[in-house]
Amino acid sequence: MAWDTWEKFVANYEIFCNNLLFELEQHKEEISLKKFYREAIGKGSVLNIQTRLEKLELCEAKNQFPKTGLPINRLNNRVMNLDGLVIINGYSAPFGDIILLRKKITENRNLLIVFQQKWYITLKELTIDDIKTECNKNKNAINEMKDSDLKKFLEESHIMTVIFTSQLFKGNPKNLLDDYLIISIENFNHTTKVIEKNPTYRSYLEKVRTQLEDCSYASYSFLDNENDSIILNEYDSYLNDNDIEMDVDL
Repeated sequence: MAWDTWEKFVANYEIFCNNLLFELEQHKEEISLKKFYREAIGKGSVLNIQTRLEKLELCEAKNQFPKTGLPINRLNNRVMNLDGLVIINGYSAPFGDIILLRKKITENRNLLIVFQQKWYITLKELTIDDIKTECNKNKNAINEMKDSDLKKFLEESHIMTVIFTSQLFKGNPKNLLDDYLIISIENFNHTTKVIEKNPTYRSYLEKVRTQLEDCSYASYSFLDNENDSIILNEYDSYLNDNDIEMDVDL
């Protein structure tokens, strides 16, 4: 898989999980990062952050955010507002491959999630030093900005990095830097019997299943315990009540 395909996969995966949970409305008002990114590796203070869900769409920027200002839509050359968008950053942007703006519940503060994608076909492991390198890149990108208003916006926001990687993580989670989550290959390769009992739900995942499994990430990885049968039942009820066809293209 090429690096740009991996970026698009992660962006669409984020949208897929978010919009499904948003439609179910169970977590519409708030959800913890621990529940959204199930089994992600990180400090408890980060995993317990509560955020609000809203329906998301995908956009691709032609420029490097924030180095050259706000993202510019590659399709129509319009400057994009960050709200409600999962934005694939411009080529070789030092500040994250994908950008997503959310809201923290407790502080009513912007939560800017910066996604870093690391796709390797070797046995190279992800280490604490690798994460520190990414941290320094993000800090330098902000320090080198020329747009003072945008720089102030970023400095006032809570910036958090989520690393999606095909690598195994080597290290003690307690030694991770603050404001970092790791979604590693070993976190999302399990399956659940719940899906087997819900053919209606499962049918809507078939279009994305092959690509997700090729990446060793199960498309239903965020549904991983018996309590999630409640979510699946709500989803079936939602479909029956609203007669909606869900078409997911990754």
